[in-house]
Amino acid sequence: MLATIPDVSLVEEQALEQLLKLMSLKHPCIEDIVIGCRRTHEDYLLAVQIKEAWEQEGGFNREGGTVLDIVCWNDESSSFNKYCQRIMRHHPDAFVVVGITQGFKEINRRLHRFSELTAEKTYVLGDCDETLDSLFSDQLSGVNQFGETWKLSCLQSIT
Repeated sequence: MLATIPDVSLVEEQALEQLLKLMSLKHPCIEDIVIGCRRTHEDYLLAVQIKEAWEQEGGFNREGGTVLDIVCWNDESSSFNKYCQRIMRHHPDAFVVVGITQGFKEINRRLHRFSELTAEKTYVLGDCDETLDSLFSDQLSGVNQFGETWKLSCLQSIT
């Protein structure tokens, strides 16, 4: 799937910059990532923009990180196991997602149960979605298209 980046940025530069800043706060340092998105032209272009930004300004000391793979899924798939296997086989430090879609919700559940890629190691470029299953989304964080950061905290104190 080859694509060229159009002259006009699909994502505000501020949103990408905030995403990189958010990820740089994680310790130990995030170096290697896998990017995931729906199998649409627009989402794939956003994934490529994230890839280019991470390779230039991500990783240790923001000197450039490694993108191990871009995994595109079909939101209507009957099984998401093949996508999860592609993500997990690389053992990335973090998983970066373009938008919270139905496919991501399915993948997130499986990753949380069968890998070290919990919500805390997952970053979203897109709006927060309060409808996510709290068991699998506690500490999920991201950046919306305007560069505003968000974090889901699903733990409630019992008194």
